[in-house]
Amino acid sequence: MNPPTISPLTIADILALPEAASGAPRVLTGEALLSRPVRWIHVAEQASSARLLDGGELLLTTGVGWPAGARERSRFVANCAASGAVGLAVELGGTWDRVPGDVIDASRRYGLPLIVFTTEIRFARLTREVHETIVRDHLTAVEATAEVADTFTRMIHNGAATGQLVTAASRLLGCPVVLEDVGHRVVVAEEAGLGLGELLDGWSGRSAEIVRPPGARDDRSYTCTVRDGEFWTVAPVHVRGRNWGRLLAYGSSGHPAGVARVLGQAAVALAIDRLSSAETSGWSDLVRTAAMARLLNLPSSTTEDTRAALTASGFPVEGRQLTGLEIEIGGKVPDAAAVADAIRGGVTGARVLAARSDTGTGVTAAVSAASGTGTDVLDGELRDALAPFVVGTGPTGDPVRLRIIRGPSAQDLPSLLSSIRRAQAYAAETPHWWWTVSRDPGVPELVHVEADSLAPVLGVLADDVRVQAFAEETLGPVLRYDARNGTDLLDVLRTVVQYPQSRARAAKAVHLSRTSFYNRLATLERLLGADLADGDSLFRIGLALRSRGTRLSGSDADLR
Repeated sequence: MNPPTISPLTIADILALPEAASGAPRVLTGEALLSRPVRWIHVAEQASSARLLDGGELLLTTGVGWPAGARERSRFVANCAASGAVGLAVELGGTWDRVPGDVIDASRRYGLPLIVFTTEIRFARLTREVHETIVRDHLTAVEATAEVADTFTRMIHNGAATGQLVTAASRLLGCPVVLEDVGHRVVVAEEAGLGLGELLDGWSGRSAEIVRPPGARDDRSYTCTVRDGEFWTVAPVHVRGRNWGRLLAYGSSGHPAGVARVLGQAAVALAIDRLSSAETSGWSDLVRTAAMARLLNLPSSTTEDTRAALTASGFPVEGRQLTGLEIEIGGKVPDAAAVADAIRGGVTGARVLAARSDTGTGVTAAVSAASGTGTDVLDGELRDALAPFVVGTGPTGDPVRLRIIRGPSAQDLPSLLSSIRRAQAYAAETPHWWWTVSRDPGVPELVHVEADSLAPVLGVLADDVRVQAFAEETLGPVLRYDARNGTDLLDVLRTVVQYPQSRARAAKAVHLSRTSFYNRLATLERLLGADLADGDSLFRIGLALRSRGTRLSGSDADLR
């Protein structure tokens, strides 16, 4: 990252003003420091001028009234620098034809840019030009700040989400903006063209280096330069004595209100958003939801960007054992946040992402466990962690049953996404599992789904019109029959494919008597024109079911 330039009104800007330019200015020392901001301009013709400074002044002088001795002049330059002067401009031709060497040396020693005007200028006119510019810029900033405040007020009034507030701040400033919680976990990040991987790589360590200057108030914005010149403006999200995190902007901005003011208004809006939110303790749910969405959308972004974002959100990827899960409770939908909290509390060293599944009947989760965690250990901890969810009875009075579908172990993000998709596909293919769970209802059922060589192929081909046509041509008669008669033959067909060698198990899986099951089987064979005891027919039908399930993420839309 390249260090930004900061220029409200700089020394270089002043030298470009008409009156200053008429003096043919030359820079004797500190040319690299001409980007220093100037708060005010001040004539310094007396040795006592240094003690009258407030800081941020560019000093103008002809040298009249300065001490005659070299040591005293050097001390005067030192005092000016110590009082916060940002530069010294000397007009030649009156008192001095050239600047004394001791003044040049002292300016260089104390880091004070030294400029000479080689022809006469009118100090009064230059002072007026500078002051008018400063006042005009200040008024512009005030008006721009009011517009920014109005923007965020309208957004809060219209119910804007946290991410929308951060996006608005980034767009107003035209620079990257990051919202983090008190644990340095990234809640929302807007890269503004920088690249998410570059912005968030090693975030927790870099963020810890961005600290408030000594003496700065807890609730005020501040700036900080770290590492290789990274420049950050920081606004605490702080209200009613409570700190929820920080809003950070990287680099500079041309917005007339300035980075600190825009960021401060956004931070106020975020604080109001937290006060009105059901989750008043922080952004934990939002962190997990956003990270899970980013993981599930991995094909639309680079793996490196996603890795950096997930790690910055508190979900480490490198050197970890990764697993995808689909968790279902028979008869009701478990709460994603509660499931994530339970796994995090029960699985040693685990980090968890969880969200409502695509089908709306369960929870999709990603688990990052310590490398080397044994399969049996992880399985046992998962069962124990989720056991409290199967206490009592469901809405129908039946015992609550819970199923954990665990996808293949993974070591990187693409294989983790594949693990999640494999668990989701298994859940979609076995929709009536809770009718026949053989385990004690009070103990979660855990199913291992092995890596499937067909899954990547079907995932790639799911949107191919030829594959879609094959699936609809094969299954169309069954889909139309179910749509007309309100039956569940497609579920029966799935079960037949799942248990090809046991009609008894298939009948039990769909909760049918053998007689009812065989009646449905006969109807299926008539509709499909196929022998469901034939291996080739079952393979073709199974492939159609899998390809259709991949495309619809397990949902059974009516055939249109």
